[in-house]
Amino acid sequence: MSVNSIFLDTNFLLDALVEGRPQSAEAFDVFCAIADGKVAGFVMPSQLVDFYHIARKGGMSDEKRRESVGLILDCCSVCAVDQSLLRSALRSDEPDFEDGLIRQAAEEFGADYIATRDEKGFIGSTVPKAEPRELVQHLGL
Repeated sequence: MSVNSIFLDTNFLLDALVEGRPQSAEAFDVFCAIADGKVAGFVMPSQLVDFYHIARKGGMSDEKRRESVGLILDCCSVCAVDQSLLRSALRSDEPDFEDGLIRQAAEEFGADYIATRDEKGFIGSTVPKAEPRELVQHLGL
């Protein structure tokens, strides 16, 4: 299966752009493939806020967090979130609301994979999930 688009979970964004996280080298490689236009990356606006706050807790400076959010905006498409998508996420069988929202968006926008290390999330999704190391293999990086 060729990989054309990947919906990025928040933990993937953190892994790719915050040093010392699990699979950060692999996540960074996948993020670089997105930045280079080899595959499309998708995120939601709320994930950028979550990234910003979680990275702060990890000790990343404000300047670096803003730079990272800017990089995500430069490289990824930001999906519109409307009332219909939010209601679908509420009805989802995902373990938390954010996972439900990511799943619904990934399915609606036709992503090939959801990039995540979340072991409990996205199990019932029609879009398969993949960890960064798996995506490195799928993309031939």
